[in-house]
Amino acid sequence: MASKKVLSIEIGSRLTRIAEVDYKVKNPKIYRTALLETPEGIMNDGLLKVTPEFAKELKAKILQSGMKSKQVIFTITSTKIASREIMIPKVKENRIAPLVAANASDYFPVDLSEYELAHLVLDTVRETVDTEKYKVMVLAVAKSMLESYEKLAKECGLTIAAIDYSGNSLYQIVKNDCGKGISMVVRIDEGSSMVTILEDGAMLMQR
Repeated sequence: MASKKVLSIEIGSRLTRIAEVDYKVKNPKIYRTALLETPEGIMNDGLLKVTPEFAKELKAKILQSGMKSKQVIFTITSTKIASREIMIPKVKENRIAPLVAANASDYFPVDLSEYELAHLVLDTVRETVDTEKYKVMVLAVAKSMLESYEKLAKECGLTIAAIDYSGNSLYQIVKNDCGKGISMVVRIDEGSSMVTILEDGAMLMQR
């Protein structure tokens, strides 16, 4: 059966990166890529100012590059995405999100009605012989930021499959290549840099 493809789009302050890739497979393949200059004023630290002109240019670039998927994954880089590393009891996967949400006000002293929460299990930590906990990264993203990407997708005739944080995207790419020992991965972008520290493939810290 043919694999499902999606568009992967990251909009930077100067460049918009587009790729057509496999979706939800262990070793995704990249089929096509394209670059588009991001017009001045479109990007403000992760928040988009969607204009008809930019949507038209993005849609045209996708078509010109031979990409046919109508589903998109946006990757966001922003200093306004708050993150906290927490420890929670080792529970079933479907219990993690409710547990994180129940205690979110302890992690983020803001009006959470204006934010969406997401989480990533980083590692399993054994506290005692009989007790294990999850080390979890929790993210809080302003709904206004997510809505700006939803607006762009609609303008381009696309359906959002997911919205990801660039730190998680980077971690998913490098974790299998960083085996035994401690590794440091540095990403230097147009307006910011990100440092990820891993030990035996598990994330220790990201700043």
